[in-house]
Amino acid sequence: MGWTPRRPLVAGATLLLALAVLTLSCSTIKFPTLAPTGAAPPATPTTFSPKTEATIPAEKPTENPASTLSTPPVAKPAAKPIKIGFITPLTGRFAGYGARQKIAVQLALDDVNKAGGINGSPLEVITLDDAANPRETSIMVRRLATEDKVTAIIGPFTNAGFEVAAPLANELKVPLATTTATKLGITDKNRPWVFRFAGMDTVFTPKAIEGYKKLYPNVRMMVISGDTKDAVNENIVKNNYPKALKDAGLEVVESVLFESGATDFSAIVTKIKRLNPEGIAFSSLTPEAVGFAREVQRQGIKAPVVASNQNWGGPEIFLGKDVLDGWVVSGAFDEDAQDPLSKSFTERFSRIGADDPAVGKPAYAGNGANAYDALLALAEVMRKAQITSDVDIQKARTAILEGLLNLKGFKGLMGEINMQPNGDITTNSMAFVARNGKWTLIK
Repeated sequence: MGWTPRRPLVAGATLLLALAVLTLSCSTIKFPTLAPTGAAPPATPTTFSPKTEATIPAEKPTENPASTLSTPPVAKPAAKPIKIGFITPLTGRFAGYGARQKIAVQLALDDVNKAGGINGSPLEVITLDDAANPRETSIMVRRLATEDKVTAIIGPFTNAGFEVAAPLANELKVPLATTTATKLGITDKNRPWVFRFAGMDTVFTPKAIEGYKKLYPNVRMMVISGDTKDAVNENIVKNNYPKALKDAGLEVVESVLFESGATDFSAIVTKIKRLNPEGIAFSSLTPEAVGFAREVQRQGIKAPVVASNQNWGGPEIFLGKDVLDGWVVSGAFDEDAQDPLSKSFTERFSRIGADDPAVGKPAYAGNGANAYDALLALAEVMRKAQITSDVDIQKARTAILEGLLNLKGFKGLMGEINMQPNGDITTNSMAFVARNGKWTLIK
């Protein structure tokens, strides 16, 4: 059966459309430090038209008692919209991940438009569902660049999709920024139009082990386990863990590995149990992680687990909350952070996610923070470059390219973001421990 591109979701003008713009007052694009509104979350629509009208902010800005800014609210953008493409899986195996990314982009879009848009032009996001299928992804990148005339594209979600999309972005000369794909070398090979708003495992793995040692100082002998079919997890279990564990003074007894798609972990865990390790270093995507954790508990293994950034970004924490207690991971965003930006994002995200059947409960933002920061950074770059909807599309794309290449000191949910020459960002990394179905910061 052949693949056909999904219909796009374009952010609309009413609070009652699915995952559309929420109202939120703010007078800068870069620092939306607002308290959440009291408005009800939007309902999820069942059908979408191929195109809709441009996103227009609400007539009256929402009150913002938390804001300390003294400038008056910016007037509603009146020009035609500036378009950004967004490719994410909303169906298939990764639909839950895509749904959370979509909420985050929606929140960022609202904050941009409530701050006056981009130099008076409203921002519009065209969302396409690629179902994590690379063939679909390639069709969508070309369509967004040539037919929809977007100024930039956020996505795709998977490494396989990113590998297909990156060369196309260079061919079409359109900025492309993934927020989740972390396979090494993709940005390096596809300069200059490709960027990544995601921290790299070479940074996150040592941070997780640092937090792990703080909680479990007596652990020395480790077993590594994880997925060797998925490229990112394979690199973590075969390269990142051996080096990071050795650098931390921990000894690897053996590696007991499997391939993604595994459902029966009894033999894998039995072998680990026979090795009698003091600790386990683990990395896979959600289904395998939860299955592994359940089998570890069933067989009574008490060795604490340090897991990769892949396990922080997914829904493991609520799907396996009864078996993950004590696991340590690394991540870039703390949902318990008390600064106004983080509090507003988390509260709004939780409220919308609670009503979205595609999002696990309780709604956990995870690496939705990456997507939020990516759109806010693009908006800031366009604002500084004086881009409006009247600017020639290729001139606008080139200005965005130059702005991203020189992005320094942008402050978002993930802390201070700086772009490196290879297109990857530097950002915060923190260690968390699973406690009572929640990732809690290790201090």
